[in-house]
Amino acid sequence: MDNIVIIRKELIEMGKENPLLSLFSLFSVGHYIKGDAHRLYHWRTLENESVIIYCEDGEGFVEDERGFRSIKAGDLLIIPAQVPHRYGNKKGTYWTIGWAHVIGSQQDQIIKYNDEKRPFITKGTEMIKDSLLRLPRILAEESIGSLQLATADLLHAIQDLNYSRADEEKHDDKILELKNYIERSYAKETSLDSLSKRIGLSKFQLIKRFNRALGVSPIEYVNQRRIYHATRMLSFTNHSITQIAEKVGIQDAYYFSRIFKKVMGVSPRQYRKKGY
Repeated sequence: MDNIVIIRKELIEMGKENPLLSLFSLFSVGHYIKGDAHRLYHWRTLENESVIIYCEDGEGFVEDERGFRSIKAGDLLIIPAQVPHRYGNKKGTYWTIGWAHVIGSQQDQIIKYNDEKRPFITKGTEMIKDSLLRLPRILAEESIGSLQLATADLLHAIQDLNYSRADEEKHDDKILELKNYIERSYAKETSLDSLSKRIGLSKFQLIKRFNRALGVSPIEYVNQRRIYHATRMLSFTNHSITQIAEKVGIQDAYYFSRIFKKVMGVSPRQYRKKGY
C-alpha cells in the first residue's frame, strides 16, 4: 500500500523559526510499493523543492533537457530545485520507491549536487535507503517534533551519502577516521581540543575539513549523534531523562534538555510524552 505524507502548511510556517528546519526541511515524503501508475510524464519545474528518490525495486527513468536516463534498483535519483524534468516508472513495468521533497535555504549546500545542477543518479547507501523508507512512519503523527526528527534522520543519511559519493582521491582519511570514532564514542567526553589532538590537526583545519566533508562542524556532528541516540532511548526505554543524558555523554541534564530542544524543537519530556 502506498504511504504519502504532505506536511501541513502550519508546520512548514512553524519550521521557519526553527534553527534546523529554516535551513533544510522535509516538505513531503512517500513510499510507493510496486507502483505501476506513478509516472510524471509531463514536464515540471519545482521552484523551491529538491526531490530525492530511492529505487528499491523495479525500473524507472528520468529525463531533463539533455536526455533520458534509466533508474534501476539500488539507484538514488536527486533532482535539484528549478530544473525542468520528468520521471517515472517505464511503461509496462513497476517500481518500488521511497521519496522525499525537501525545502530550505541550505538545501543546495547540504545535498551537494554535482558540478552541473541537473538531475543525477548515484548508488544509494543503506543509510539513505533506510531513512527514506521510514520517513512516512516517523511523520505518521504530524507535529513539529516529528518533522524535526524525520528531517534530522534524513540529514544524517545525506551527510553519509555525501562522503560516500566523494571521489576516492578526495576522501579525507583523517576526517573519515574521526567520523567513525564519533559514531563509536559519541558518549565519551568530547571537546574540539580533544578531537583535533586525536587526528593531529589544528582546530582551524579540523573545522574546515570536517565541514567540507560532512557539512557540519565536529561538535555539531557529536551533538547530532547524541540526540539521535537519545531519541531512541526516550522511545524504547524507561530510563529517566537524567540517565539518558549521562548515557549519551552529557552530565548536566539541564544542558542536555537545551541541546535536545534546539535540535528537535521539543523538550525530551515532551518528546517522550507525545511518543514520537
